[in-house]
Amino acid sequence: MIPFVFDSFDWVYIYQYKLASWIKELWNETGKS
Repeated sequence: MIPFVFDSFDWVYIYQYKLASWIKELWNETGKS
């Protein structure tokens, strides 16, 4: 049960991190145009 909770938190953290990086890249691309 505990390992599953940790895995879920890790997945959420990684998902948010990648989403933030993707938004930053998209924002930079929009700023260039």
